[in-house]
Amino acid sequence: MKNSTRARLSEAFDELTGHPHPSLQSNVITGLRRRASEAEPGLSPAAKSMAVAAATLLLVVLVWGLAMWSKHSLSTPIPGTHNQPPTALTEAQAIQVALTQPLFLAPGDFPQQPGRQDCTILGGGPYPGLHIPGSCGTSAANDGAGGWLVTFTQYWDASQFNSGPPNTGTLSYRVTFDVDAHANVSKRYEGGDFPPQEAS
Repeated sequence: MKNSTRARLSEAFDELTGHPHPSLQSNVITGLRRRASEAEPGLSPAAKSMAVAAATLLLVVLVWGLAMWSKHSLSTPIPGTHNQPPTALTEAQAIQVALTQPLFLAPGDFPQQPGRQDCTILGGGPYPGLHIPGSCGTSAANDGAGGWLVTFTQYWDASQFNSGPPNTGTLSYRVTFDVDAHANVSKRYEGGDFPPQEAS
């Protein structure tokens, strides 16, 4: 009983001071420290599972964040690449491109900038064909998307050529082209009064 009480008092002394009581034998000290280390709490299986789950969730969040960053970076336009918006043509460039299109109106008769000039309209009919004095005009309007609507119009006096009933005044025939920002051309409209070129 005395030894048991002494051991408990020595153990209490050891815990309070951090040093073994001088009267404790070495084998008692070893036994006490072994029991203390066995009693030291460790991570339970549930705690370990929670730690693994937390680490997995953190990894998923990091991977998702990296994927979002990569997607944003790849979708950002890079200067000098096809992602860049098209460069708008100038009015003069659009007119030059439109003048290269097949046209039964003589392209050389039309100004290379907006305006109107005198021209001779070469028409059909018996050789050498009709030569109708008139004027040829060029106009261009921005389409709001970097391209242009380019129109070529020929004008002549009805007294010089008229396929229908007697008529007076000025007649005209025009062709309009769409010229987009990439210099692609398509015909938008062609029509007007019966032109001298169609005379037989």
